[in-house]
Amino acid sequence: MSLNLPITMSQESTFSRSSSSSQSHRTKRRAGMEAMKNLNQNPVKRRKSTTTNHRWTKLKFMGEEFEVGDSILVSESGGSPWVARLNKILGLGIDKSFPECGMVEVKWFYSRKDFDPEFFKGNMSVVGENELFESDHKDRIFIESILGKCKVLQLEDYLREGGLSLPNIFLCRARYDTKSREFKPSIDRWEKICHCKTVFNPNREWIACSSCKEYFHRDHFMVNTCREEGRFKCTKCRNKRAV
Repeated sequence: MSLNLPITMSQESTFSRSSSSSQSHRTKRRAGMEAMKNLNQNPVKRRKSTTTNHRWTKLKFMGEEFEVGDSILVSESGGSPWVARLNKILGLGIDKSFPECGMVEVKWFYSRKDFDPEFFKGNMSVVGENELFESDHKDRIFIESILGKCKVLQLEDYLREGGLSLPNIFLCRARYDTKSREFKPSIDRWEKICHCKTVFNPNREWIACSSCKEYFHRDHFMVNTCREEGRFKCTKCRNKRAV
């Protein structure tokens, strides 16, 4: 089984830097330098740390404020974005080759595309299209690689906030441990729905019972989406009403 990591095989390494000299890249580089300058002038955004003298908790970049713990979109050279958790704001001079560029530390989220299908042991069909796995894989990246914020939510929040239809909202139901190479909790412990008791995949057509609020697969009930939405009752609830 091979694992395709989103950036590099190292647990703690530096995000490879693009040599692009495009106007947008130069603009983001200047913005990154300005963000670090503002941090140095604003000690209110620092907090005491047991490992360093200070650690910043907030950063303003390209007109948007980022805080440690935020979920962010990251891209290099305009490629497809990855999702990460902002773990630390490191400051300037971390990469000696580019001392003027600010850096942050992130923890990556993996998507199902980062794994071989065999890794899921036949369970890949229950993993959502926008599903991510939080990992302990850390990298240092340049601030100019940050595209913006996103949301990584638990299942109920993901459904409530429209994650199936809105951009930059992702689902996370498990962590991926890079040492044991296991999901925690394992997929077979995820929430199961319907009479078939299969793990809930939000991308498969489903409907909620208006009475018990449990989820069921539409194709098991031949439910008409337009007519039954908000009025559907599962067999168990219909039988209760009949009694």
